Amino acid sequence: GAPVHICHLQASAMGAIEEFLGLIRKAREDGVAITTESFPYNAGSTSISAAVFGRNWQEIFAITYEDVEWLATGERLTEETWNEYREKYPGGTVVHHYNREEWTRIATEAADVIVAADGGPIITTEQKSTPFGIGTFSRVLGHYARDEGTIDLMTALSKMTILPARMLESYAPAFTKKGRVAVGADADLTIFDAREIRDNATFDDPYQPSTGIAHVIVGGVFVFRDGDLLEDVYPGQRILR
Repeated sequence: GAPVHICHLQASAMGAIEEFLGLIRKAREDGVAITTESFPYNAGSTSISAAVFGRNWQEIFAITYEDVEWLATGERLTEETWNEYREKYPGGTVVHHYNREEWTRIATEAADVIVAADGGPIITTEQKSTPFGIGTFSRVLGHYARDEGTIDLMTALSKMTILPARMLESYAPAFTKKGRVAVGADADLTIFDAREIRDNATFDDPYQPSTGIAHVIVGGVFVFRDGDLLEDVYPGQRILR
C-alpha cells in the first residue's frame, strides 16, 4: 500500500531501462502508486566511498578508473589515485561517466518519467560541481524538445512541473498549488524563449547559466528579471507536510 518512487531511472536501470519502464507501467496498471524520474546527462555522481564501489564496479558500469572524475578538480583518476583518494577522502565526490545516450534519451522522452535535476549544494565556485542542478531543465527544453524534436514542448514541461507536483500532493497538500498555472495556484513561474532556451553548463565548466530565460517569479515576486538576478530578494518558503 505504500507509494514507491524510483530515482534516476536511466542511471539505475542502464541497459535494462525499457524493461524497467515496462514493469513500472504494469505495476501502475495493477494499482501501485509508483513514479520515477531521470536527469538528462550521461554520467552519475556519488561519494567515492559509496557501497557500489565496494563491489565489482568496473564490471557493473563497464568503465575503468579513467572514466571516473574527481569532482572538485575535474581530475581523471588512475588506479593509484583512486585507491589513495578512497582511503584519504572517503567523503569526496566522484563523477563516473558510464551512462549511454540511448538510456538517457529513452527516459527523457518518456511522458511518464519526471525530469529531476539531482543538483547537489554548491558551496563555492572554486570547486567544480556537476551541471545537473544548473542546466537540466534548459537541456531538456532546448536540446531534446527543440533541437532534436524527440519530445514536444508541453510534454517536456509537464515532466518538470505538474508530474512532480502530483507525485507529492498526497504527502504534502501544498503541492496542489504547484506545477500549474491556475487561479489560486502559487505564482511560481519561469518565463523563457522556447527558440533560445539552451543549457550552457558542462562537466568541465559547470557554472554557466542557461540562455533564453527572461524572468523567474517565486510566489508572485520577481527573483530574476529581464535576464538579471535581483539582490536581497528571497520570497521562497519551505514546504512542510
